[in-house]
Amino acid sequence: MSPALSTDAWMVIGVIAAMATVGVLHLFALRLEHEARVRSLSVEAERLRRGYAERLARLRESEMIEPIEVEEVPEVEEVEPEQREAA
Repeated sequence: MSPALSTDAWMVIGVIAAMATVGVLHLFALRLEHEARVRSLSVEAERLRRGYAERLARLRESEMIEPIEVEEVPEVEEVEPEQREAA
C-alpha cells in the first residue's frame, strides 16, 4: 500500500490546479475579448463603407464630381546602353 499524501502535499496540488484553472480561464477571456473587438471593428468598417458609398452616390447624382485634369507628360527619349556608359 502506498503512503497517503500529507496535507501540505494536497495544498500544493490544490494551488497548482487552481493556478492552471485561472490561467485557462484567463486565456478564454482574452479570446472572447478579441472576438468581440473584431466583431465591433467589422460592424464599424461596414458602416463606414455604406456611408462612403452613399456619399459617393449623392455626389454623382448632384454632378459635383469634376474630372481631375492632369498635365500631359512629355515623352522621354530612351537612351541606349552605349550612350549611358559614355555619359
